Amino acid sequence: MDEKEKTKLATEAMPVIRVEAAEKVWMIVIWTFAIVLVISVIVLGLSVFISPATGGTTGQIILTVITTVIGFLAGLFSPSPVEKANSQSHG
Repeated sequence: MDEKEKTKLATEAMPVIRVEAAEKVWMIVIWTFAIVLVISVIVLGLSVFISPATGGTTGQIILTVITTVIGFLAGLFSPSPVEKANSQSHG
């Protein structure tokens, strides 16, 4: 079986995902991470006012958490390099 036949069989075997379902999943993921970002900012922002000796945190931890979550959210909106490479090789 060559690669084209394998790809065709794999594509036929995969269920078709409705656009509405895919959009709903994306919205759940995005809202979840947005909520995590807001809660993290609030909790870590408040913990800066607590001494690190008693369980408080420093500004470096806040910066790390915020940039990580923002980077993840930005990654969701960037185009996939895999899709770009596949469209160029099949085009």
